[in-house]
Amino acid sequence: MDLYNPSEFVAMGQTLKVLNSIRYFEIGIPMTYEQYISTSPSSLITALISRNLHLMALRITQHLSLRPDAVLKHWASAKISRSKPNPGDLGNDDEMLCRAIVAKFKAEGEGSVSYAEIARGAYEGGRTKLATMVRPSFMFMFKGTRR
Repeated sequence: MDLYNPSEFVAMGQTLKVLNSIRYFEIGIPMTYEQYISTSPSSLITALISRNLHLMALRITQHLSLRPDAVLKHWASAKISRSKPNPGDLGNDDEMLCRAIVAKFKAEGEGSVSYAEIARGAYEGGRTKLATMVRPSFMFMFKGTRR
């Protein structure tokens, strides 16, 4: 028993957990083990992101110890595009949205996502105030890292 290496067993357990979670009826991706192996976990993450299943994609990246950068960027972009600016509001919606995005990035502990892409998406969506608010928030959040 001392010569047994359990890493293959652990890897298979992780794979089965991922496959079972995406086969669940609310997700509905009937992927076989062979399909999962022939593609890659990152292609599965991309498929989940394209379906706007950000939470599932984020949990799978955490479970497989992958970087959640793509998931967080897409989530922030989707959050910005779905929120409509209120013309009567004096930027409170933008402040709340900026706080929500920064809080999510803080909670996930990732300092490698570029604020520039998120700010550009906000600017292209007509949210110039939000675009200018994102940069200082990210600079404060990731003090000591260069953006």
